[in-house]
Amino acid sequence: MESLIIPIIGTFALFNIFFIISLATKDMSVIDLAWGLAFLLMAYAVNTNFQSWSLPYIIIFLYTLVWSLRLTYYIYQRNKRTGEDFRYKKMKEQWKGNFYLHSYFKVFTFQAIFSILCASPILLFKQNEIKYNLLLLIIGTTLAFIGLLTESIADYQKDKFKRKEGNQNKPCKEGLWYYSQHPNYFGEALFWWSIALIALSVEMNFFIFIGPAILNWSLIKFSGIPFLEEKYKEYPEYLDYMKSTSRFIPWPPKI
Repeated sequence: MESLIIPIIGTFALFNIFFIISLATKDMSVIDLAWGLAFLLMAYAVNTNFQSWSLPYIIIFLYTLVWSLRLTYYIYQRNKRTGEDFRYKKMKEQWKGNFYLHSYFKVFTFQAIFSILCASPILLFKQNEIKYNLLLLIIGTTLAFIGLLTESIADYQKDKFKRKEGNQNKPCKEGLWYYSQHPNYFGEALFWWSIALIALSVEMNFFIFIGPAILNWSLIKFSGIPFLEEKYKEYPEYLDYMKSTSRFIPWPPKI
């Protein structure tokens, strides 16, 4: 457990820094920038307990580095163009009482804890320089690449679509979005299940899958898809898209 102290303290410190930034900018959605960076911080901080890095952990760290920097840059560019995310605007409207307490505990502290739980493949990784299951490592590495590529392409395609005038409240049906309403979320989930599989190649500790399971549930049932469905439910074109297109896993649409 001592090996978790540095990454956990570092994660809370990071989210506290972004809480201060949110007060200065009056924009709570800056927290989305902290999300990717938190995983990168944990991936780096946890290695302070390793005398050397094994091949599985090198792969995990490099994947986390690319995933984190890409996601952070994408969100930064999106927020710069669109302003504060609609989810946080809605929270502000619903909160009663002290805004700062609501923001600090319900958003920033909650997401700090949530990111720590989701990072189980990183935090529970057991370093073993010699022994690892090569088959699991190859499968996990391949699927993680597919997941990262899927998420990246989906974000690019939707961003390109939303930049066109008149498309802000229309569903994107181009590229991967033709086969799934949320291919970016599918790619995200696949990526972290695969990172857990890489970690499993070193030690058969199935607690590693707690994080991907929580993240998968959150995307489908809590903070991902439900928010977007609530936002667009008043648009007939989007409702038609929901009826004909797979909600999560890419699949040919209904005719």
